Amino acid sequence: MWLTDVLTVYASVVATGAALWPIYQWRHAHRDHVEVETRFAFLTMTDGGLVDTVTVTARNRGDRPVSVTSVGIDHNDGSGRSIQNIAVVPGGSLPGTVEPGHEGMTYFMADDLKREGVDLYRSVVGWVSLASRSGRIESPGREPLLKS
Repeated sequence: MWLTDVLTVYASVVATGAALWPIYQWRHAHRDHVEVETRFAFLTMTDGGLVDTVTVTARNRGDRPVSVTSVGIDHNDGSGRSIQNIAVVPGGSLPGTVEPGHEGMTYFMADDLKREGVDLYRSVVGWVSLASRSGRIESPGREPLLKS
């Protein structure tokens, strides 16, 4: 009797898993898999000079293209304000379409961010908005971009 009960429970668990697996696969396939990273970077200009920038990169880990509609950096002063790129900057590719397995990048001039009150010695959060969903996908923003 005990073995029959154990086999019944086991069969129920396996059957439930088999029924739920296609639902999980469908949801996973139709979800956007985008990672956002914010970094401090030096860009080389055409005259050979280096410019301090903050880059926001969106990596598409999914299996379908994603449309990035805007990119921004949050002020880190607690005000809730943000600075956005709504058009592609020279040398950047965001906002725009990011193909599966690829990444897109944009940048913000560090001097412009400082002038707007962003403290690069504190944690900076970059983000992207996608056409396929509401809300934003944010970079972790755990560490300051620059160390003092």
